[in-house]
Amino acid sequence: MGRPKPEDSIRHFSHPHPLFNSSLIPQDQSSSSFCCVFCKLKFLNLPSYSCKPCNYHIHLKCSELPQKIRHPFDKNHLLSLIPSPKYQEGRFRCDACGKEGDGFAYHCGDCGIDLHTVCANMPSRVTHQSHPHHQLSLTFSVPPGGPGSVTASSFRCCICRGLGSNSWLYSCRECGGFDAHLLCARRKLAATTNLVQHVEQIIGLVVVGTTKGYGLLLITGLETLTIL
Repeated sequence: MGRPKPEDSIRHFSHPHPLFNSSLIPQDQSSSSFCCVFCKLKFLNLPSYSCKPCNYHIHLKCSELPQKIRHPFDKNHLLSLIPSPKYQEGRFRCDACGKEGDGFAYHCGDCGIDLHTVCANMPSRVTHQSHPHHQLSLTFSVPPGGPGSVTASSFRCCICRGLGSNSWLYSCRECGGFDAHLLCARRKLAATTNLVQHVEQIIGLVVVGTTKGYGLLLITGLETLTIL
């Protein structure tokens, strides 16, 4: 059977009007400069939906994100998908990557947690060719006293050798001496000039956005995400 075809139109909680399959929009109306309201990335010929009168555009994959998830970073509460930050300044700082955002996020008001949608979907384990004997585990704080720790809240990435601080990381729990930035742990060592092709081809993910130069990845198969 092949993959089911996208619907001609969908409804999404974030917008009051129907969203129509962008492939049905005449070419002269469907500009390649349209950006997804979720991930801020251009359509890039990915299945997408639009409300033309409101200039509201969304990737199909982004529209399918669940409104509530259970995440191990907050064992006591569900995280809710919100279309805009809950703060007066209209921005939030992601607890996972430390980068700012001004759009959709997974949020817990009780704990003050905010996560980019893609950061909330980071896989619990990854394998990197620079540390092939053990898997790297998603870690929410710098392991205390490890060889890679610089201070109580910072570490040196064993892949790029750069510093990381106040952010999640991937660590080897077997040997306790290998820490890596979230993105470094999920990239091949070989450089690439096209991040979209690189990620799709090498690690089977779909790049869905960038915010302030920080690559965001939407993952299709997760161990840490529970959809309710």
